[in-house]
Amino acid sequence: MTLQRLTVHVMDGQAQVQEFVFPADRQEPIVIGRELGAHIKFSDNHDVVSRRHALIHLKAGADPVTLTDQGSSNGLFLNGTRVSGVATLQHGDVISLGEGGPRLTLAFDPVPPEQPKATRVIRAAAPTRVISVDQTIPMPAVTAASNRRTEGGGTAATPMPPTDKSRPRWVPVALMTALIAVGVMAGLYVRPSAGPEGAANALPPTAAGMPTHESLAERVASQYGPATVKIEVSWKLVHKATNQTIFHEHERITLKDGQAMTLPVYIQHRDGSVEPKLTLNAAKGRAIGSTHTGSGFVVSPDGFILTNRHVAASWQTDMPEILSCPCLLVLSGGEKHVLGSVTPQLRSAVGQWVPARSTSLGGGSGSGIRGGAVGQLQVLDVVFSRSKDRHPARLVKVSDAHDVALIKIDTPSKLVAVDLPAPNEVASLKEGQDVVVMGYPAAAPEVYLQTASQDPFNRKATITDVPSVTVSPGVVSRVIRGTQDRKDGQSEAYVSTVGDAYQLDINATGQGNSGGPMFDRQGRAAGIFFAGNSRLSFAIPIKYGMDLLSPQTSVD
Repeated sequence: MTLQRLTVHVMDGQAQVQEFVFPADRQEPIVIGRELGAHIKFSDNHDVVSRRHALIHLKAGADPVTLTDQGSSNGLFLNGTRVSGVATLQHGDVISLGEGGPRLTLAFDPVPPEQPKATRVIRAAAPTRVISVDQTIPMPAVTAASNRRTEGGGTAATPMPPTDKSRPRWVPVALMTALIAVGVMAGLYVRPSAGPEGAANALPPTAAGMPTHESLAERVASQYGPATVKIEVSWKLVHKATNQTIFHEHERITLKDGQAMTLPVYIQHRDGSVEPKLTLNAAKGRAIGSTHTGSGFVVSPDGFILTNRHVAASWQTDMPEILSCPCLLVLSGGEKHVLGSVTPQLRSAVGQWVPARSTSLGGGSGSGIRGGAVGQLQVLDVVFSRSKDRHPARLVKVSDAHDVALIKIDTPSKLVAVDLPAPNEVASLKEGQDVVVMGYPAAAPEVYLQTASQDPFNRKATITDVPSVTVSPGVVSRVIRGTQDRKDGQSEAYVSTVGDAYQLDINATGQGNSGGPMFDRQGRAAGIFFAGNSRLSFAIPIKYGMDLLSPQTSVD
């Protein structure tokens, strides 16, 4: 059957949908990107989209419809698989502009009768940290004055799984500064409840006095599923003094064989650390930022929500995904080297770069930027379980002690909130105790809702995804202390590279679950999910979240 027209439905990071219709006999390719002449054009707010990201070639008759990547910075994906070269398109295919970027759904008219519906590959967008570090590392000659919890969320997250597939790879404290954290880049929402009651009610125990995995998970999901939200985030790094967008500088070079390439530039500082070279010149670089999703939970009926810092304020956490090769490395002495691939030494040197604390912003590094940087939120939306509505949120406060942040939405009705322990009742969980984690992992199947418009001035229907909370029961397998003295009073102590944390046996959560609540067997929020790998996951003790809810808390 001959193709007559192609319809493209575009869903951007704000869940707004546009529809484009192209006749099959058009002569020129369909340009997708941010450039002025693009046929499917995105604004400059969509930093994940390249100026000329991709082309769709339409051909009348039986010739295939094809997709071509135009050298995009963040990649082009077809049904979840990265496109390199030319790919053939079919009815129902989903094109993603970068991981977690805008999605384009294709509809052929007429639909080929012999073609089955394309397999939908779940997008991976949410920034769950990947852990490959030890919890208790002996340190010689630690004085009593050092007996404090490690601050700053020492949760090194590496974007790669441990090399030893049989067990996690433990890293000594001497290498803590070389650990790499993953920020991987997403949005969520929750449907408000009309009833304020139930927000502070603990779950009743079972007849046996100890809920089973099933009964605890079922009760927690029923009572606090409406309080667990999905969070959609898009941000970019801006210069504090001028509010200009900050870019990662790229330089065009000519190789010895005459081949010309535009490469990302990294600079080495005198201390051996490596950072991306920054510039305010849009013509010379790529904007720094991300689009991702995460989870959170309502902690007060008036709309305060706890989540992770790396979800709501990613510019204040390390960003190893900024590293990409081939690249140009400028050594501290000024010598330039072209690197064809990422080496372990380079990954270690770049791994702890935090955008808002870039050494380059202090000047003296050749970047030419002074005055500091801050993240500017383009999107911070909250979505409730089984709801299509997005609720704009604002960032209220970020913890400087752990991976925790507080955001807030404004709502005319009271919300269901989780049950928090009283400040004087916050106690550590024990190994073996039952817990339940809830959130919105990216691997969960997506469900979409099309809403017809009744607005005479805007007749286009909208298509939005409707998230549903995922419930994951498990147990606390280890309780990890940030620092701790030896019981015999000796000066030797240990320090955890993940800070205070609960190690869980739950591995069915995955990316996107970051910021979700962890409940104890009494049905109270006891932790905040924040990191994991393919075998283990980790949660932050709830006391770090409660610190953000108590502005009058004094420093001991």
